[in-house]
Amino acid sequence: MSTRDERTTNRKATTLPSSLGNGTQSFVGSVIILGALLCLWMGSELQFLQAPEEIKLRSSSISDADHAMCERICTQRKESSKKNRFYGTATDLLNPEKLIQRAENAKRNLIEDLRKDYGARYFVQIFQDEETGEFRPIVPITPDGPSMERLKRKLLIKVLSAQSNVKRQEASVNDGRCDCLNGNQAVASKSRSTSEKTLSFNSPFFERYVWATGGHSSAAGHGNLFNETYTYYMERDLVDVFGAVGIEFVGRNYAMGGTSSGSEIAMCWEQIFGSDVDIFSWDFGMTDGKTTEKILLYGLRGGLSPGHPAFMGIHMGGSSRADREERIKDLEKMGMAAFMLDDTGLSNMKRAVPDSAGLGEQELAALPEYVRNLKCNDGFEKGEPFCDKEKFTHFICDNRGSQGSWHPGFKEHAMTGHAVSLFLTNALISALKSLREDFGDDDKGLLDQLRSTDEQAYTNLTQAALPTVYARLYQTKNEAIPPDFDQSIFYKGHNFCHTGRLPSQTRYLGYLTESDKRGGPAPWANVTYDTGLGKDEAIKNDAKGSMQLIFEGRGRVRDCPVTCMPDAKDSFMTHYKDGWAKISFPNTAERTAYRYDSNSLKGMLIIIFRSCDWGKCEKGFLRHEEFLDGKWEMKVNGHEVKDLINFGHDTFAAKDSNGIYFSPNSEGIYDVEIKVNEEGGYVLVSSFIIY
Repeated sequence: MSTRDERTTNRKATTLPSSLGNGTQSFVGSVIILGALLCLWMGSELQFLQAPEEIKLRSSSISDADHAMCERICTQRKESSKKNRFYGTATDLLNPEKLIQRAENAKRNLIEDLRKDYGARYFVQIFQDEETGEFRPIVPITPDGPSMERLKRKLLIKVLSAQSNVKRQEASVNDGRCDCLNGNQAVASKSRSTSEKTLSFNSPFFERYVWATGGHSSAAGHGNLFNETYTYYMERDLVDVFGAVGIEFVGRNYAMGGTSSGSEIAMCWEQIFGSDVDIFSWDFGMTDGKTTEKILLYGLRGGLSPGHPAFMGIHMGGSSRADREERIKDLEKMGMAAFMLDDTGLSNMKRAVPDSAGLGEQELAALPEYVRNLKCNDGFEKGEPFCDKEKFTHFICDNRGSQGSWHPGFKEHAMTGHAVSLFLTNALISALKSLREDFGDDDKGLLDQLRSTDEQAYTNLTQAALPTVYARLYQTKNEAIPPDFDQSIFYKGHNFCHTGRLPSQTRYLGYLTESDKRGGPAPWANVTYDTGLGKDEAIKNDAKGSMQLIFEGRGRVRDCPVTCMPDAKDSFMTHYKDGWAKISFPNTAERTAYRYDSNSLKGMLIIIFRSCDWGKCEKGFLRHEEFLDGKWEMKVNGHEVKDLINFGHDTFAAKDSNGIYFSPNSEGIYDVEIKVNEEGGYVLVSSFIIY
């Protein structure tokens, strides 16, 4: 993450290169990057890097030299922490009053910078409600409901966990030889001399708070650079605010063009967004349409992920707005923290933007950058003389495409991102103030209590009854489906997904292909994760009896030196020339990462084909209809698939002569084989999902 001065420039001039898709690497050195990678990929806790032991004492007794060494090391750590814009001394991070002060100072700095971007007058008019003075337009789904307290509880858990990590690390510095928390003394049991020259420090963070964006092309930022999306504006705001209390804020923009929230994204939620998400968004208004039950599916699959995240609905307007709000209220009733971007508040924000039409050159120049040419003749990001022209930036990669009227420009993205960041900033400070009131010597007891409450809330969510509308989503009146089939399994049943979609954590962390190639959103020329093969290359390649992970050129921006529209509909291909091609899942990496237990699954195999743009599939692409015509065939663990049952919403269940449930092999693995019988034809499967 860049500094605030750099972030101001980044809004129009630079990208934020990120090997993990969180945009934070630009301010850290190579040691910090290594630490962050270890934390994300191996699940380890952030700890100080220790110097290699060079000299061992012959005695375990503590000498004056040992104490002097620890005094120097602890002093060095404190002095180093003062130079870091995030990390305070251990005393700072363990003191509730100082935590509040640090967070409020970061908030003041954020507001000061936003006042520069929008002007003091317009900042207040745009982002603050004129009656209450509160920041808008993010609100709990029910004004007096439990969502705010649930969100604050999770934030408190993060703060207390960070403090616990501070205590543990400061009391056991230099491989346990020095206690920098209680007197800078050497520890008797591990006292040995160590070279001080090589001591270095790892990340200044002691916990992580992860936001994940789910949505269609507008949320993905199509038409803009990737660091011009609202996810990245929000992250650039919040990295300082959360960093002030020792927590790393990570924003993952994993929205995908031409994609709805269900079935695939919901059913593959954890593999796409990750196992560590704390809050996630739904921004699928254009693609979900009137099928509001998808919000319930998507929200529950996310809420049941290991991070127990909160939910936020964004851009929910239109004719389905009321129904969408009801589905989010259902999530809250079942136990989730649920919020929404209020459309009335957003409309008021847009009305507060000054109109640039009719202004002279000097008057335009006097307007702050983020309101200048944002509204012309009451048209938001459109209209003459300059609103159309300045909707998107043009300083680099001007041929990036996808700059349609329905895609917001960078200034609207900025407004949305800042609105979310101001909401989360206030939520964090409110949580810190409650910590001050509840703080005592037994902070470990408070952390345990909050975690226990959070676990109970998660258990309640798993056991809560679904609202009756859930049964409207899938078509289950089919003679091929068992009469006792209950589609609630799609909402709450255990599952596992093997997906090729991008962006996704399973791809970036190397789980899907069991590869040591790892990375994140990046310029196409600089990607470091396993990309698979290009479609044309894969057709020529000897597949050797295996399905191949492929990418296609559709929608990819290949010649831009900064990250731009990294989402893609990668898939697993079987071509006519391949004969029987097999794919096996889950692999060892997936079983470990996703806590796979074949006994928790019923064995229903869901197939999601790669979608076609605007419903028009290219020549040779074979799907469900062609399977029924015998143009391709499939086996699951050696059993011939007789039918693909269409549940609707691109969801197909495999069925053999015994029904829709298949048993895994002795190792809990599913082997799926496909053979194409039509010359030149091929099958592209986006995701295989087992329930």
